[in-house]
Amino acid sequence: MVRIIVEYLKEGVGDSLRVTRFIDAQTLDGETALMLAARLRNGLMCYALTSVGANPNMRNNKGRTAAYLARQNTWSEIADWLEKKVGAGLNKVETFSDMQFEKTHRFGQIKIKDLLHNFGRTYLLLMQNRIGLHPLGCPFVARDAVTERGERAVQEQRQFMDNHQHHMLKRNLEEYMTGKPVGEVEFVNGIAAQSASGQYGKTRVCEAIVGWADLMLGGRVRDVLETEIAVAGGRFRGVRYGTSWDEGAAGKHVSRPIPRHRLLDATFREGFAELGKLGLTFDSWHFFPQLPDLLDIARAFPGQAIIVDHVGGHLGVGQYAGKQAETLPVWKKHMQDLAGCPNVTVKLGGLGMTSFGFDFHLREAPPSSQELAAAWKPYIETCIGLFGPERCMFESNFPPDKQSCGYTELWNAFKLITNGASAAEKTALYSGTAARVYGMIKP
Repeated sequence: MVRIIVEYLKEGVGDSLRVTRFIDAQTLDGETALMLAARLRNGLMCYALTSVGANPNMRNNKGRTAAYLARQNTWSEIADWLEKKVGAGLNKVETFSDMQFEKTHRFGQIKIKDLLHNFGRTYLLLMQNRIGLHPLGCPFVARDAVTERGERAVQEQRQFMDNHQHHMLKRNLEEYMTGKPVGEVEFVNGIAAQSASGQYGKTRVCEAIVGWADLMLGGRVRDVLETEIAVAGGRFRGVRYGTSWDEGAAGKHVSRPIPRHRLLDATFREGFAELGKLGLTFDSWHFFPQLPDLLDIARAFPGQAIIVDHVGGHLGVGQYAGKQAETLPVWKKHMQDLAGCPNVTVKLGGLGMTSFGFDFHLREAPPSSQELAAAWKPYIETCIGLFGPERCMFESNFPPDKQSCGYTELWNAFKLITNGASAAEKTALYSGTAARVYGMIKP
């Protein structure tokens, strides 16, 4: 994995930059990837980085080590472990049990190379932003689709739009988490502009941007939305707002806790109304018990374009584990009701998230596209049957779905599921619907 990252770095900045160990590359602040992981309290990533040779002795421009930064951010456990590793020498690799990570991390069996691949994207973008090198973001993100995954693409080389990828950048993490998302939109627009230059191939990275805004600001959110539109260079298309809520174990999969019926809140709807006035879309991420609330707001705002993310958010964990026979009919009925609203479309994907209850992330070997297709087919075919291809669009939901499968295997699975669809139906599913809904150029 280190070799792959080094190759990407060399491709981005040219042969004149001699990179011997990118894993310890530093920004202008002197920060390494290990320091970033420690500062963000990502213990699992600290383990992965040190396991492939990241040096815990490195210091930033202020003379601080990764251990110091971890302790500064009130995580003494990882700070103690990093200091212990320094004392024991760089070649000693502790196990997960030594750090007791199986008690604090659910995904102890994720392969280190996949952790680094995901984390590497964020760090490369950080490097681009901090040290002003050749724009690394575009070649790295664009080429993510063609890295080796163990399978080759199946069927025809159909052009497609991956209409749902996450780009959480370290630079704007603090802004995002404190409800100030404009900086993130501005930065992603920079990546889009670099891609649009044509210097990195034909792939149009971030051609359309869906950001976030706190709709609980009510009518005042218009100022935020107009600013996002202004900094996005014509690429801002809408807002994605998570309303996932669950009183049981499924609630642990929510990064931004909210009240149970946020979509029914009068102040929220006041902010929601501003989207339509500005011609913006609304992406909704929720669990399937919230689908009736989404139906209510879809009927209340029939002119507002609404996109249902991740096939409506069926659950297979917590109190829903092993109860598909009971929950699938409920989910299907809710989706059938939503299909009666012509302003609603649905994204086909997100099934790699662990909240769906599949065990792919726990297996010793990653699943094949055939295994994924067999597991995901009931959800995808149901949505296509209810909404029709012209109101469905495939999504990768990467990197979240990476915890269960590879990018190539994911798209191969979609191709296998739609093998019997007509050419026109495939065009709609893989590009046409997304292009129409988000105002993008058809491939």
